[in-house]
Amino acid sequence: MEIIIPNKGSVNFGNVDSKEAIRLIKKYLKDTSEIEEFLVDNNGTKRCDH
Repeated sequence: MEIIIPNKGSVNFGNVDSKEAIRLIKKYLKDTSEIEEFLVDNNGTKRCDH
């Protein structure tokens, strides 16, 4: 599952079932601070063009 955060980047989560996906989306819609260090652009520059 990929979560894209506009103007910040995206993060991928692997092996996620639908229940866990919903939990992650709800959590990171409110606060992205826990995953910001993992956000990367598709080319790995940590600059987002989404």
